[in-house]
Parts: sequence; structure tokens; C-alpha cells
Amino acid sequence: MLPLRRTLTMVIRLKDKKLWISGHMTKEGSNEGKLIPVGKNEFNASGLPSPITFIKDASGKISSFMDHDLVPFTFKKVKNTQ
Repeated sequence: MLPLRRTLTMVIRLKDKKLWISGHMTKEGSNEGKLIPVGKNEFNASGLPSPITFIKDASGKISSFMDHDLVPFTFKKVKNTQ
């Protein structure tokens, strides 16, 4: 039996002067939540089980973010293709 693999894409966008996050996970649909600042570069969001932290590169630009779930996962920033 092969392990189940899912593709996870998280989208962060600015809407109505607020940051929103949405996630699209295979077989589990999607959800969207407003990011609420709780610390320096750290946010909570409705619909997410744990907070996220934005990570900056050496030049100070956001390069990724990490969720703080039981098994932390880092999402790398990619260019918007739309």
C-alpha cells in the first residue's frame, strides 16, 4: 500500500486592507480566514488549527511562512501566476 500524498497550496492575499489566507487541499475542499496579528510576523486565522509566522530572507522580504501545528511545515513563497 502506498502512502497517501496530498498537494497543499495556501494563498495569502490583501482584501479590504486585511490579509486573508485560503487553502486548497485535495479531497478536503477549501477554506478562507482573515489573518489576525498576534505578534511580530505571527498571525492567527479562523479556519486554521494553529498560528503562522512569516519568515523573511536576508533582504527583509517575506520568503515563506511556517505553520505551528503539531508537525510544523514551511510554505515557500511563489510568484502569483494570475
